[in-house]
Amino acid sequence: VVRLLQHKWTAQFFALKFIQMNIEESARQHIAQELKINQSSQCPYVVICYQSFYDNGAISIILEYMEGGSLADFLKKVIKIPEPYLAAICKQVLQGLWYLHHEKHIIHRDMKPSNLLINHRGEVDVKITDFGVSAILSSTSGLANTFVGTYNYMSP
Repeated sequence: VVRLLQHKWTAQFFALKFIQMNIEESARQHIAQELKINQSSQCPYVVICYQSFYDNGAISIILEYMEGGSLADFLKKVIKIPEPYLAAICKQVLQGLWYLHHEKHIIHRDMKPSNLLINHRGEVDVKITDFGVSAILSSTSGLANTFVGTYNYMSP
């Protein structure tokens, strides 16, 4: 569950991702992985994770608010996307993936429109989110060969 928050003093908006912890151990590990990745990433193409905390059996993650919602939501509303807009989206996603891969040694493993958040501030602003099934690359590359992600968006 994701909710919109507004800071009382600064009036800045944030997204609060709320995750109930009455879940399996594997899901807890995915959440811990997402927190580790989010809090260590400093890239303009990756959603900022400001803080996370555990309270009353749930993890709460305070994230950068992207008022445009997901790219999946945006694609449902439009008939056609101009080529320059698509080029900007592709460029930013590739820059974010390059950063995750080369700087953080992370494979996202679930790239899809719903995991790309957008803003409309006069120009295209796209950021990668949801690192729940990401893997930190190891020297053996074993994790890269496991079958995870959203089936319809996996490479052949």
